[in-house]
Amino acid sequence: ESNSSGGYNSSGGSNSSSKSNNIYSQASSQASRKDYLQHEANKELFQRQRKKQNLIIFGLERSNSSNNENSINDNSKDTHDEDAVLELMSALDVSAAIKTTFRLGRGESRPLVVVFKTQEGREDFFGNLYKLKNKERWRKVAVVPDLTKFQIEERKMEIENIRQAMMKKSFIKH
Repeated sequence: ESNSSGGYNSSGGSNSSSKSNNIYSQASSQASRKDYLQHEANKELFQRQRKKQNLIIFGLERSNSSNNENSINDNSKDTHDEDAVLELMSALDVSAAIKTTFRLGRGESRPLVVVFKTQEGREDFFGNLYKLKNKERWRKVAVVPDLTKFQIEERKMEIENIRQAMMKKSFIKH
């Protein structure tokens, strides 16, 4: 059990064995981290691809043109939302096909996710949003792309960097 005669420590194990276990543990940990990061990257890419056809509408009230009286908490297909989106699309002169719509969260005023059948449909919708300007009916409506959490964080950082750059320019001019 002496350390000089065979490389054993007082606990009965060899120093070289302990070192190799530690190296193996570190390599295994690095491989696990690499696998985790690869999994997260794949998940992010999948989510981005899936959300390319989506947009989120805030402030859109249910259309009154529908005869169906679904409650807010009803899980059945809500034709009020679809009618409201179709009314909005009519105001935009867009005729893109919608795959589905659904509300996020709970409560009275919830964002509405619209999933188009094609990415081009979503782009047509966004391209015509300027037509809503100065129209009272759509004054409270805001439309944003459906982004992943990572994309939202990226945009926040970009905005902050731009804001800081503008402040530096403003500070230098004065």
